[in-house]
Amino acid sequence: MRNSHSNSWPRLAALGALWVICSVAPARAQMPWLEPEDGDLLHVSTAEGPEQGQFQARALRTGETTAANGTLLLNRAQVRYGLSRWVSLGFSIPYLAQQDGLLEKSGLGDTNLSLKIHGRPYGDLPIRVGLRQSISLPTGFEQESDGLLPFTSRQYDYSAQGIFQYDALTGARRLSAYLNPGVLLPGGDVDSYATAGFGLSLQRILPFGLAAHGEYYTRWSLVTKEFDAEAFVSVNRELFWGLGVDIGAKRKLLQEEVVDPELHLGLTFDWPRSGGDVLEVRTPKVSRAALLVLPLEIKTADPHGCAGVIAEEFRARAHSGGQPLTVFVRAVPGEHLDALGTVRHYELAVRILAIEEGAVEGHSIPLLLRAARGHTRITAQMELISPDGYSVAHREVLTGHASRGLGFDLAPASTSVEAKITPDEVKAALRLSAARDLAEQILRSAVTAMDKRDNP
Repeated sequence: MRNSHSNSWPRLAALGALWVICSVAPARAQMPWLEPEDGDLLHVSTAEGPEQGQFQARALRTGETTAANGTLLLNRAQVRYGLSRWVSLGFSIPYLAQQDGLLEKSGLGDTNLSLKIHGRPYGDLPIRVGLRQSISLPTGFEQESDGLLPFTSRQYDYSAQGIFQYDALTGARRLSAYLNPGVLLPGGDVDSYATAGFGLSLQRILPFGLAAHGEYYTRWSLVTKEFDAEAFVSVNRELFWGLGVDIGAKRKLLQEEVVDPELHLGLTFDWPRSGGDVLEVRTPKVSRAALLVLPLEIKTADPHGCAGVIAEEFRARAHSGGQPLTVFVRAVPGEHLDALGTVRHYELAVRILAIEEGAVEGHSIPLLLRAARGHTRITAQMELISPDGYSVAHREVLTGHASRGLGFDLAPASTSVEAKITPDEVKAALRLSAARDLAEQILRSAVTAMDKRDNP
């Protein structure tokens, strides 16, 4: 169900904004021009992206007038495309025009290509993380004139940003905080920088359907040890047909002289339209089911009772994200029937396929040194059975592993690490550690499959 727009004022506002963008007079500012400024806010990026198969476009117009360089207008076009839920590509290119007295020129600037990988590693926590990398291609206008700025760096410039995002949600209202540590590595002899950005976004909190964004961005020269910093605030409004309008201002900080804020105006467009203008119907979240661990099957020799150790680990551990997990371990047929009759539950079948105990590996230098490590590996197949009692929800082969150093031998008679014997007490400790590792992997995989199936 799509939102209705019976009034015509949003369309008139969009046309008015487009006219203003095309005719905006340059504001006075002192900014390091030709910075990419192609993040989701300005410099700052979010740990989100377009939906799979969706295009997002943005047109931005800014201007500055300085005594040294005259008037410089910058028009930037940005396009992003969602390759998947976790990966998106970005493309941006500026068109610049400079006039300084009788001198003037106009042309394209350098093209910026970006790749962003993002996700939500903890399903029960409102935290997203990501990595954004970009490269600038020297495609800018190269005709140079005395007194005018170059429109290209003539170099391939690289930058990378780590992305951390926290979302606070109350109903449809959302407050998001972003942190972007990164590096900027220009080509040629230009200084390299360490960068950092902090941003905030308010969604569905302000009146009239406005969203607000703000960021603080700084960079530190690794050569001169000097800081640059900027502050940026903006508001945007979604209008119709996936179209929106942005109005913002940026100010250069940490300057000896007073600088005026710089005006930013832009249009945004999403296609196909995102879920922002669709009434979203959410199904109630299903509470986490219990887990019944069936008696373990042993398909290999187990003289030391590794299967029993794994079963005890299942009893002792309860993997929990935001919801607790109730685990029943069945040792004999029919156990826990009364308790399981009142709760929804999955069944977990585990087959021990192989036990490699006390294997010795390591490194050696002939006639000089032998450094050995004892290893124990327990391989098992897990099979998660749905609450209906017959369909398999997930199947996977996992290996629990543990290792411990067996010391160094100087000038040994034999430098073969296989000749080293793993002591019995070390084997016992490795069995316990490998069993714990395997049990933890199995529970983690089972819980992930349960949550994905119950709350996709």
